[in-house]
Amino acid sequence: LLLVERLDKLKAEVREITLTLGNGTTTLPEFGGTIISQHQRDRQWRLLLRGGEDSRLAALRDEGLLIEFEVRQPTLEDIFVGILKSTSAGHPSS
Repeated sequence: LLLVERLDKLKAEVREITLTLGNGTTTLPEFGGTIISQHQRDRQWRLLLRGGEDSRLAALRDEGLLIEFEVRQPTLEDIFVGILKSTSAGHPSS
């Protein structure tokens, strides 16, 4: 039961964010959380983010740093794969 509670907490803390950077923005802005994994294609990014707040994403959009973003709750499998890929790439997650 204790293990299940920890997994539920992990799942509640991690979000998958798909975002498109605004014109002229070349690097990811600070989101106020820990990036577990990231994947970039042109100006579009897909992140697994632990922590952070949705209000920060809205503020970044209002500042013109993001054109659009979508937030969803990933599955435990998505989180596990993201952590493994990050660790194997030499970027251990905290």
